[in-house]
Amino acid sequence: MKPAVHLYLLLLLVIATFLLSCNSEDISKYFTPTSTTVSTPLSGKTSVMGRVISKKTGLPLNGIDVWLAKVIRQDSESIYILDTLNSPSILTNEKGAFVIQNIDPGEYVIVIGNPEILYEIISEEPGQAKIWKLLNDTVIDVGDLFVSNFK
Repeated sequence: MKPAVHLYLLLLLVIATFLLSCNSEDISKYFTPTSTTVSTPLSGKTSVMGRVISKKTGLPLNGIDVWLAKVIRQDSESIYILDTLNSPSILTNEKGAFVIQNIDPGEYVIVIGNPEILYEIISEEPGQAKIWKLLNDTVIDVGDLFVSNFK
């Protein structure tokens, strides 16, 4: 065999050995649905972080959608709007944690789940959606959000 072929085969052997020695557990930490690292938001923006926990099991919920629905106020009434194409959203990671970064400041309601199938609105009291006021240049930790509709 020619020396170039030997070099090529040796290189293939080294690469194959390296790939086989990689364990999926080792690299899985780089492929989580969402990062839980929170950096300072861009100027004039805000970020939200928290964790989603099942009320039924007490365990964190992995891969659950977390949405921010914008609150609009008019006179003494307020409504929230969740636009599945434009509202900020992210999936929780294996620890139930989420971070939604660099969003516009304002008032938001948090919606957990798929708004077209099964979802839950985080409430202060039954029938009353909790409203979070997100300010410029801040990171808001909403803490643990306990939901009933998911296991």
